Amino acid sequence: MTACPRRVTAGTTGPAGATAPHGADVRPCTAREGSTRMRHIATFCGSCNCGCPELYVDDAAVPEKRIVITDDFGQRIQMSVDQFSDLVASARDGVLDEVVPA
Repeated sequence: MTACPRRVTAGTTGPAGATAPHGADVRPCTAREGSTRMRHIATFCGSCNCGCPELYVDDAAVPEKRIVITDDFGQRIQMSVDQFSDLVASARDGVLDEVVPA
């Protein structure tokens, strides 16, 4: 799989002449099935240029694969919005506190 190469911010032109719409933060990405675009939501870390883990929403994907998390090793996890919502709720409830001490 190929990592998403770079961010295309609103009003700029990316690969193949794609222009990001106003207010969008789109990263062209060949790492996904079907369409070549996913909506970028967050970058986790972002203090380096090494390909930090990122969160995307793939509105064109089947519901079971709509949320996409990529890592800096070229891997990705796909899950439903419900699964991601459960993960976020569990994190808020402290389930991950053992893994990442405060």
